[in-house]
Amino acid sequence: MVSGGGGGAAAWQPQEEGLREICGLLEQQMAPTSDDKSMIWQRLQQYSQFPDFNNYLAFIFAHAECEGSVVKQGGNSKSWKSGISVEVRQAAGLLLKNNIRSALKTTPPANQQYIKSELLPCMGAADRQIRSTAGTIISTFVQIGEL
Repeated sequence: MVSGGGGGAAAWQPQEEGLREICGLLEQQMAPTSDDKSMIWQRLQQYSQFPDFNNYLAFIFAHAECEGSVVKQGGNSKSWKSGISVEVRQAAGLLLKNNIRSALKTTPPANQQYIKSELLPCMGAADRQIRSTAGTIISTFVQIGEL
């Protein structure tokens, strides 16, 4: 289950279990043979009720390309080997954009700040799809008047 990482924007760190769950759902949602798309979509929508779900999406979008990246939790470091495709990262970004559009006003300010801090470096990503999606998410912030 997705649960909180920390207090402030700088302190927030994802939990490895939550990363695996959300990445797995995004991968299943994109699978062309998935018969359970509506169930998967419902689970993603249920997760969107957690205050830090969008933080997870931002983390997946911004960091999943880092093979063997280190996730720090309460002083402990854990290795998270992503192997996440650009398509899954982009799906996380687009879901983040939709969530921002529909619920930014109810998102805690610390979470908003974390998401913004993760998005800006993505504008310089090597992959064009990631840069484009980052621009789309940032423009959503601008349209809402929160950037």
